[in-house]
Amino acid sequence: MSDQILLADLPTKSVTLTPLRATVSRDIHACIKPNQTDLTIIGLDPRVDTNSIRIQGSGPATITDIQTGVVPRTDESPDLSDSDSSSSISSDDSDSDNNEEESETSRKLDEDIVRLEASLARARALKRVGPSVMNMLDEYGKRLAPETAASEQVGRFLALYEEQSLLQVEKHCEGEAAEGRAERELMRLRGKREKIRKRMLKARKSAAKEKKKRRAKKESLRAQRAKQRAFEAQKKRAFWTSQVRKVVVSLDRHVVPLRSRASSTTTTSTTATDKADKDMEISLQLSYVVDLAKWSPRYELSIDTPKSTARLTYRAEFVNATAETWKDAHVTLSTSQAAFSRPDEPLPALVPWQVKLQEAAGDASNNQKHPSWDRMLRSSAEDPFVVKPGNPAPPLFSMARHGQQQMLASQSQQLSQRQAQQQAQQQARQKAQQMAQQQVSGGLFSGAPQTAPTGPTGGSLFGMSSGASGSPAPFAAPPPSTAGAAAPPANTVPSPTAQSITEPNTLDDDNPTTLDHQDSIKNDFGLTTTYDLPGRRTLAPSTIPRRHVLADLELKNVQLSHLVVPKHRAAAFLRARIQNTSAVTLLRGPVGMAVDATFIGTSSVPPTTPGEYFGVSMGIDPDVVVRYSPPKVKRLGASSVFFAKDEMALFTRVCVLKNAKPTAVEVTLLEQVPVSEDERLKVRVVKPSGLEKEGDKTTVEMESSSGSGGVSLGKNGEVRFVVTLRPGKEIKLVLEYEASAPSGSEVGS
Repeated sequence: MSDQILLADLPTKSVTLTPLRATVSRDIHACIKPNQTDLTIIGLDPRVDTNSIRIQGSGPATITDIQTGVVPRTDESPDLSDSDSSSSISSDDSDSDNNEEESETSRKLDEDIVRLEASLARARALKRVGPSVMNMLDEYGKRLAPETAASEQVGRFLALYEEQSLLQVEKHCEGEAAEGRAERELMRLRGKREKIRKRMLKARKSAAKEKKKRRAKKESLRAQRAKQRAFEAQKKRAFWTSQVRKVVVSLDRHVVPLRSRASSTTTTSTTATDKADKDMEISLQLSYVVDLAKWSPRYELSIDTPKSTARLTYRAEFVNATAETWKDAHVTLSTSQAAFSRPDEPLPALVPWQVKLQEAAGDASNNQKHPSWDRMLRSSAEDPFVVKPGNPAPPLFSMARHGQQQMLASQSQQLSQRQAQQQAQQQARQKAQQMAQQQVSGGLFSGAPQTAPTGPTGGSLFGMSSGASGSPAPFAAPPPSTAGAAAPPANTVPSPTAQSITEPNTLDDDNPTTLDHQDSIKNDFGLTTTYDLPGRRTLAPSTIPRRHVLADLELKNVQLSHLVVPKHRAAAFLRARIQNTSAVTLLRGPVGMAVDATFIGTSSVPPTTPGEYFGVSMGIDPDVVVRYSPPKVKRLGASSVFFAKDEMALFTRVCVLKNAKPTAVEVTLLEQVPVSEDERLKVRVVKPSGLEKEGDKTTVEMESSSGSGGVSLGKNGEVRFVVTLRPGKEIKLVLEYEASAPSGSEVGS
């Protein structure tokens, strides 16, 4: 015996969303008969993980078997028909009252006109009677002979004639007056009727026009409703599957055995038998894991630079892209299996600059005793012709637009160009060295002279030769892997620690009109954190994600600094170093950033535990002007040690920083010197003085009115300048390093 249960009829107890999948729990209440019963639950998403299906329950039965499989769907697909296609559009009789009133007035006018026309006819008839009577009397008088008529008869005739003449004249005048009145009234009524007729005709035309508009509007509304229904059905069909998964649960009901003792009564046996024959209710709980339903964190960061504080809104964005609808479910968000994408804007970073000696090509003539110093002047990751200037005047902080694929493509192109340049350098070595002997400063000692066009920079380069081009230069840092992309790359140097905040301030004042969000309940279980969303929700299949605010955090320790790597890009990147002063662990996720209530773009937040710092790049700050000169080399001649002869050269890099802001700024500038892998090739920092070995520090020479700063020598030849510039001040940072190599040798990387 098998009972079929549709999944759509089952209530959804809970849905637990993780960043990769969802765990669904449903309650099943069924009545089973004695002995063996099969419950078939049909309608699950066919992509359910079969290993995750669990059946638990309570009641007088035992689960003996569980089977699952994919079967064709039996229910109909979403209907795309227009349910209102057969419905007629109701006629609009809003103007019927006005039309009836106009018709009633016109009808009364017609009746009055008929009466006036009758009166006019009577008046005209009355006018015609008088002349007829007088003519008849005239004829009678003509026939009356004086010689035969008696005087009395003539007298009576004359009296009658006089009486009738006066009477007919009076009637004629009365008829004339009645005719005039009737004609005037008739003319007035006919004019009034014509006006009413024209008004009625105009009203009918206007009503027909309005009715046509209303009909067109109704047709448009009906078409919109049909289009909306078709769109909704299409969305449902996007998640509609031709197959569904079914789960068959085999149950064996417990039968209460009859008592076998002699003391058992007939009543007891009868009661047990009746109980065994009745249907019994059981409760089951079905749980399973399905893909295509997940959640991810999304942040909104608002930085208040005057107060050095920030407000971080932690949102959850979740979506159900399965074929199931979870009705009235308790939704829980879990942070287990967290894996998110990398940041979009990695900062430029320095890579180790390793150099070594190579044997010079060809015979060692007089012109080939001096190294070309090309690999001492620029690193292999540095484009010898291009130093990208900062953007002259973007609206606020321009966000970098280079993605990971563009970086990889540009690096590959740069590598091929560099190999071609090395081959050209080997062929043109002699000519380059002859040119190098005549040069005092500027230019490269390689074969090809600088022919790149001069591009726009942040300002003049102090009269030095301009070799910077406006074309972009690729970053030298390799892109980080996807798994740890949100954290800074391994070779990225973090910003220095700024001065601590002495007086924390709140970000915003209390606003009584601000709308609140429903709070979620946060639970920590070891390395996993869950958020229970309030209330119950219905999650229908959709590609549009839902959002819920998990926390609204005030971060009271924000340190702003600028990072400049001029050899890759002559621009100052504004970077915020923010401490997670809340008790919430932040997951890796995208963040929309606003600085002083102005949206600047999107970045990424790395995983950050409470108390830790995380950094976000806010793009290029045009108010910190960076001017970078092309690197220069100067031959110092040869020096002899015992019987060996070394060639020496001095290399110079100059960068000018200017603070155009109304407040002081802290700028970290990263330069580097090559690191020798050969004891015969020696590299020494000349300026700033005092940087002999790794870890050495010294102060930057600058006027106290301009600010202060320091410089240190780090790993892999990294030279770090950290300066604080006051408003409107500028500083010229100079890096000079000296290199010596045996005569006749070549420097390569």
